[in-house]
Amino acid sequence: MSTQEAPAGSVIPVNRWIQLVAGVVCMVMIANLQYGWTYFVDPIDARFHWGRTNIQIAFTIFVATETCPSRGGSSIGSGRASSSCSAAPWSRSPGG
Repeated sequence: MSTQEAPAGSVIPVNRWIQLVAGVVCMVMIANLQYGWTYFVDPIDARFHWGRTNIQIAFTIFVATETCPSRGGSSIGSGRASSSCSAAPWSRSPGG
């Protein structure tokens, strides 16, 4: 098991297999919403009258923000973003 220095000087154990499994589990949980979304659009539109376009824009923003890495990056152990969203301003680490 490798370790990573925390800002306060304490050592945090990092197990890459645990990170991988946690990532897969999270993506499986959100994939159900992504693939089943079309079943919810018409009832939402019928109840709130927001229009299909506005509802789909909101969903697109949700998908874009949940698939981009968080601020500081998502590469395991490197602190840098490693996805197609790495050019997005919110995914950049403060120094780079």
